[in-house]
Amino acid sequence: MSVDSKTIYIASRSYLPKVKWEKQNGKEWIYIGVNQDFNEEEVSKLIHSTFNEKEVYIVTDRHKSSGSSITDAIGAVKERLQEENHLLWDLTFDTVIEFGSIGVARKGKRVQTLT
Repeated sequence: MSVDSKTIYIASRSYLPKVKWEKQNGKEWIYIGVNQDFNEEEVSKLIHSTFNEKEVYIVTDRHKSSGSSITDAIGAVKERLQEENHLLWDLTFDTVIEFGSIGVARKGKRVQTLT
């Protein structure tokens, strides 16, 4: 993947307001934990049920956003979740998972609107 961090970040910020968030077990946000409470199995299940691809974009900020394998993305979220929010996007910016630094996550799809 040769897309630079700034481009990934800008695309993510422009598409995020167009996302329709899905309910999981009746709630938009699910608890995934942080530090020793981090539920890696739950996160892995969420990621694998959301993305069909083997690669995703990890979006944190203008300087550290990048492409990643799904396996590496799970590790990156686990390592730095308490420090910063993460977005995982598929490579077409159609499907996203948002991870909040307080140990919550939600998933959604970008809605195409005609104007």
